[in-house]
Amino acid sequence: MNIKNTIFLLLVLFCFKQMYCQSELPVSVTYYNSANYKLQDKDYKGAIEDYNKSILSNPKNADAFSNRASAKIQLLDYKGAIEDCNIAIKLDSTNAYYYCNRANAKYFAGDLGGSMYDYNKAIIINPNMITAYYNRAIIKNDIQDYPGEIEDLTKVIQLDTNNLSAYFKRGLAYENLKKHQNAINDYSAIIKLDSINYESYYKRGMSKSYIQDFTGAINDLKEAISIDTNFIEAYYNMGIIKTNQKLFDEALKDFTKALEINNKYSLAYAGRGIAYSLLEKYDEAVNDFTKAIELEPKNDKYFYNRGLAKFNLKQNKKACADWRIAESLGNLKAKDKIKQNCKKK
Repeated sequence: MNIKNTIFLLLVLFCFKQMYCQSELPVSVTYYNSANYKLQDKDYKGAIEDYNKSILSNPKNADAFSNRASAKIQLLDYKGAIEDCNIAIKLDSTNAYYYCNRANAKYFAGDLGGSMYDYNKAIIINPNMITAYYNRAIIKNDIQDYPGEIEDLTKVIQLDTNNLSAYFKRGLAYENLKKHQNAINDYSAIIKLDSINYESYYKRGMSKSYIQDFTGAINDLKEAISIDTNFIEAYYNMGIIKTNQKLFDEALKDFTKALEINNKYSLAYAGRGIAYSLLEKYDEAVNDFTKAIELEPKNDKYFYNRGLAKFNLKQNKKACADWRIAESLGNLKAKDKIKQNCKKK
């Protein structure tokens, strides 16, 4: 399971009823079943055409309206999807799936309040509807209601103890609340279910670093890298942790490895520049900060740190020039350095 795709893109799960299975079917049901197959095969235009024919033959089939809404959502026709769900709900106001689908359409249309209302309705009708809890949690994340998000994801996990994405999202929510041990517990639960889930090792490692378990953090980041050898963020953050632990030579190797994967990764140049500075290798530091600046010319920290390296090389005028740029970009530390070390223009 690729949690990055299923979680960080905030995909909303679609709700649609399954198809009829009678041996002798009326025309409306034949088209309805065909439409459902096409919907599952991602032939959304074909599905809509068949739902249209089914509805023409039987305009009382609420499921057909709701499922057609699912196809319209995929084609970005959110207004049409909402209209279809309205009809489905008018035909049967006790069906949680219809509210769920309308909530999905409203979410993508940017109506978070309306979407929340419909997920609430779906949950009232069906208190065990996993999709509604999960999708409502997404909205709560969007509005930064992290305790509410955790509550909904906890319900998802209670209903489905193997739901990796719910554990992962709840871990992220705990991180936002700085409850790092809780986050560690959730990432550990994923690893127990999926021992090669490199993203969970990575996130657990980062959470361990926040509670100053640096050995545990490095071990988890190494595990993530052993599963995905091109996991650039893991190399970078391992370099940061090792720099903070004064393991500068090891940190240099990690930053260099990150740059071997992507030689346009400005953070790795900046991280390596700091490690070089702490080793008093200021020429190398200046070179790395310069590369970082070329890639990200509006980053005040890069100019500030290059100024420090130049100052240590006795290049005071050049250092002051960098600090002035950093100050113009909003760096307050640079302002102090200028006041202490630079002549007024």
